[in-house]
Amino acid sequence: MPIFEFVCSQCGNEFDVLVSSSKKDEIRCSACGSSQLKKKLSSFSTTSGRKEPSNACRGCAAAQSGLCSMDE
Repeated sequence: MPIFEFVCSQCGNEFDVLVSSSKKDEIRCSACGSSQLKKKLSSFSTTSGRKEPSNACRGCAAAQSGLCSMDE
């Protein structure tokens, strides 16, 4: 399920909700209960979370295994 971010047009409250796409129109403001919400443009991650080794140790066996202390 995606996380949708909203801003309430009534009170300005910003909040996010984990909800299925088909139910996002049923969301109410978590502060005032209003249904007058604006969906914010959300960013998303495109990386796997694995860091690439730095240029200094690109050929190092430790860097290839993810254990290089120079990459931290």
